[in-house]
Amino acid sequence: MKNLCLVVCAATLLAACGSGGSGSSLNNVTMQGGQWEFAVAPDNSSSPLYIDVNLPATNGSLSASNASIFNPAVVGLPGADAPIYCGSFNLNGSIAEATLKGSMSWGQPSSNFARITGSLATDGKSLSKGSYSGQICLAATGPGTGGPHVSGALTGYTVSPVRTKPPGGGRYA
Repeated sequence: MKNLCLVVCAATLLAACGSGGSGSSLNNVTMQGGQWEFAVAPDNSSSPLYIDVNLPATNGSLSASNASIFNPAVVGLPGADAPIYCGSFNLNGSIAEATLKGSMSWGQPSSNFARITGSLATDGKSLSKGSYSGQICLAATGPGTGGPHVSGALTGYTVSPVRTKPPGGGRYA
C-alpha cells in the first residue's frame, strides 16, 4: 500500500510539473474599440500627420472603412495653401499577442497606401513603438491623391467621444 501511495504521489507530481509546458502564455491583447488617433512623425521632417479612425474592439483581425488623414503641415507644398484632410481610407489589420500590423488602402479597385505596425499597451488603449511606411495625401477632395513616400514613427491612442450634452442632460449655453 505504501508503494502504491508513493507511485500515485510521484505520478501526480510529475504530471503537475509537466503540465505547464513551454513557450509564451501571453494571449492577444484586446484593442479597445472606439475613436483612435495615430500620429506619424516622419523620419525626414518634424511635421507630423494624423490618422483618425473608428475601430471595433478586437483581439484578432480588424477592418474599418472610415479612416481619415489630417496633414496640417503641407501648407507651402505646390498647390497646398491650407492643411489637407483626406477621408475614406480602409484600415485592415491583425493583432498577434500585443502587436498590431495593418495596411491602409483607398479607391476602387483598392490601392495600397501605407503599412503600419505597433505595440499595444496591455490595456489596449494605446499604441507605441510603431512604424508608418507609405504615402501622405495631397488632395483635399475624394480619398486623396497619393503623395511622396514617408517613413516614420507611429504612436496611437484612444480619443474620448465629444460630449453632445452636459452632465445631467441639460443644454450647453
